[in-house]
Amino acid sequence: MTPAHTLLSWAALEPLANHLWQSTVFAAAAGLLTRLLRTNRGRTRHWLWVTASFKFLVPFSLLAGIGSRLGWLLVSTGHVPHLPSTVESIGAPFVSLDFGMAVPSIATATAPHAVTLLPAIFLALWLCGCAAILTFRCVQWRRLGHTVRQATPLHGGREFAALRRLERVMGIRQPIRLLAPLSSAEPGVFGIRRPVLLLPADIGQRLGDGQLDAVLAHELCHVRRRDNLTNAGHMLVEAIFWFHPLVWWIGARLVEERERACDEGVLDLGGKPEVYAESILETCLHYLESPAPFVSGVTGSDLKRRIERIMTNCVANRLSPVKKLLLAAAGFMAVALPLTLGLVNAPRGLAQSAPLAFEVASVKPDPPDARGDGIHPMPNGQGYTARAVPLRLIVKLMYKTTDGQIVGGPKWMDTDLWDIEAKAEHPSTLDQLHEMFQTLLADRFKLQFHRDTREISAYVLTVDKSGSKLKVNDSPDPFDFPIKPAPGRPPVGPAGVLLKIVGNRVPMSYLTWTLSGYLNNVPVVDKTGLDRFYDFELQWLQELPPQAVARATESASFAESGPDGPALSDALREQLGLKLERRKAPAEVFVIDRVDKPEAN
Repeated sequence: MTPAHTLLSWAALEPLANHLWQSTVFAAAAGLLTRLLRTNRGRTRHWLWVTASFKFLVPFSLLAGIGSRLGWLLVSTGHVPHLPSTVESIGAPFVSLDFGMAVPSIATATAPHAVTLLPAIFLALWLCGCAAILTFRCVQWRRLGHTVRQATPLHGGREFAALRRLERVMGIRQPIRLLAPLSSAEPGVFGIRRPVLLLPADIGQRLGDGQLDAVLAHELCHVRRRDNLTNAGHMLVEAIFWFHPLVWWIGARLVEERERACDEGVLDLGGKPEVYAESILETCLHYLESPAPFVSGVTGSDLKRRIERIMTNCVANRLSPVKKLLLAAAGFMAVALPLTLGLVNAPRGLAQSAPLAFEVASVKPDPPDARGDGIHPMPNGQGYTARAVPLRLIVKLMYKTTDGQIVGGPKWMDTDLWDIEAKAEHPSTLDQLHEMFQTLLADRFKLQFHRDTREISAYVLTVDKSGSKLKVNDSPDPFDFPIKPAPGRPPVGPAGVLLKIVGNRVPMSYLTWTLSGYLNNVPVVDKTGLDRFYDFELQWLQELPPQAVARATESASFAESGPDGPALSDALREQLGLKLERRKAPAEVFVIDRVDKPEAN
């Protein structure tokens, strides 16, 4: 496996690292809020932990994506908000994920095999852990399902009457099935959509009327709060993120606050604390606690602390206006922050969602024998003009590729000539003009293609061992071509022509594209790792074919002795610190899927 594949493997883990980082911070914030609300009702803290749990299933990137779509409203009006870079970095703090190991760059030698396999090993371990937990939960579910099927339905008696009476008091409209299981497990609620209450057959003999009402009221609180649904959601989180200790800690907090909320619900119904505490103790004495998290029972959480709270009958405070405002602000920030990041980043996706286009464009065919002068940008980035140019040449120039990298297409792409004049609404950079021309090709010529990567014979450009000699240029984008030939007629002789090109704020994509034109349209693949803009001057002796030399002898600039200079590969190494090698390399190709002749206008 190549280092490039290694980078891709590590890069695939970066979104997961960002999501875990964000979810951990979110859970820490929820924990801080529960600490501030420790004197308030348990249901408030329970829902905070539920939110922290479900956050693991909802990446902030989803909200950021919504924000980027909403950002179109701001982009269209020309107003884009700006956030400090420290705030923007919250969205993706792990820009280079190496887990403490050196991840090689594309230009370096192949990495050790062990490092290459690490992402695959991590994935295999995760799959094993996830499968083990899901299998264990499925076995528990099947056992409980078998218990429910073997249980005896109860349609009368003291327990049944008490259950129906409490359902009316608590406003539960859908009657709950009452079943007497064969096992000696504690009372509990099983199921989500149609929950059933598992109640031991002899519990009426062991509990008095008040105690039985307290136990039934506790279970009905679980039903009314839909605790089994939130339990199932958190079990899914535990299965997916089993490796994160915080997930299991949140699970314990959920059980604790869930039981406390139900205890408060029973006391709110008028239950006496001592009677309720006695019912819990009697249940613990005679019945086994349900081992499965699918069942919401009556004896969960820290029993000693629960009994102390019940007996002291500490009345939990309701949320004050200040605390309500605090919770509302926290919820608003949890949603607003990723949306705002999406709004800020919306212009970056503008080219993909709404391609730039010329304001006015004219496309006309030319006769086959027409003489053209090529494709030229208008002054100050106002547009493009083309005279008697074949379509394949246009595609090659606008996508900065070579003839060998354009695959397929009808013959008329090479034979038919076109006059095109396209004007932009505002002065634009060369890259923007290229994008506008690409839009024109898609609209008028119905050009459709797909990109592919193939192993082809190419030149590979890397940084020489002496180091790059390119000069960084961070000035604003120029309107003209970044690479131009030096002014004046170059001297020509039997050995060739002495060429000189000057680069002004050149990205490497333009340099490799330009070099391929001087190398018989053989693709030049950039492996330098240089990703900024550069200035340079490059001079070399370009060999000419015999027919070109014969024509040049008629020119006044032809010199019998001929000009002297380095070959292109030597000039690149000596003048720019770059190394050019001919070898097989993966390169991008453009496969033409469809192209139509446009109507003249």
